[in-house]
Parts: sequence; C-alpha cells; structure tokens
Amino acid sequence: MTLVRCFLGARGRSVRRADPTPSLPAILPALTMTPEIAIVLAILAGTVLLLVLDVLRIDVVAILCLLTLSWTGVLDTSEALSGFSSNAVIAMLSVMILGHGIARAGIMDRFSRRVVDFAGDSRRKITGVVATSAGLMSGMIQNIGAAALLLPAILNI
Repeated sequence: MTLVRCFLGARGRSVRRADPTPSLPAILPALTMTPEIAIVLAILAGTVLLLVLDVLRIDVVAILCLLTLSWTGVLDTSEALSGFSSNAVIAMLSVMILGHGIARAGIMDRFSRRVVDFAGDSRRKITGVVATSAGLMSGMIQNIGAAALLLPAILNI
C-alpha cells in the first residue's frame, strides 16, 4: 500500500500524489546486519569495556582495537595504518611524548605549585590562570598540544 498525500496545487485544487518515501517492508532488507557489522560492533563493545574497566592503558587498548580490526579482515593493512599518515595524529603523539617527558622532569610539578601559590584555593582563580596559560601556549603551538602539555599539571592541582 502506498501512502497518498493531498495538498493544494498551484490553482487551489486538491492534488493527490503518491508519497515518494518507501514503506517499511521495502526498507527492511536494507537493514540486515552483515557479518562485518557484527564484528565491528563486537570489537567496539570490547574496546568500550576495556576502557571503562580500565584494565589496560588507553594507548594499548587503541592499538589492540586497530590490530583486531586488521586481523579480522574488516580493514586491510593499508587502511589500518592510514591514520598514522595524518598530521594531527603524529602531532598528538609527539605532544603526548613531549608532555610525558616534561612531567617526568618535574617541570609540570613546579608549574602546578606556582599556579596554586599564585591563585590560592580559589577554583575560579586556578581556572583563570590555567586557561590563560593554555591560551598563551596555544598562540605558539596547536590547541590540542597545549591541552596535552597542561594535562599533567591540571591533574597535579
């Protein structure tokens, strides 16, 4: 059964036309789940579970997800590794490595102490000082890089 819509035509007369949207039984064959979709959903569920339970580090979970998608044949090797050719991924990876090195050197601990000494216990002042620092840093490097560099300091505060 097709739906029929009535509307007023250009001369004010009622015009009946068939609705171009298909009925639900016509759409149902397109809604079936393929094995690839089931595999991706299972991998996604496993990834979310590992992240929520905090069983492994986030980077290890991400690499395992990437490898699992490749091993199951959902992605071929070139598709799986194509994300590493993105400038954003490489920049984020390098900033995270740099941020970890700065945090291990104690620079962010000193920064955190200075922020708390300057701003005191006021949450607003701490937020303002950290936001100003992030803004000044974002003038020289990418925003995501500034956030990754300031993350250890914020966690220390």
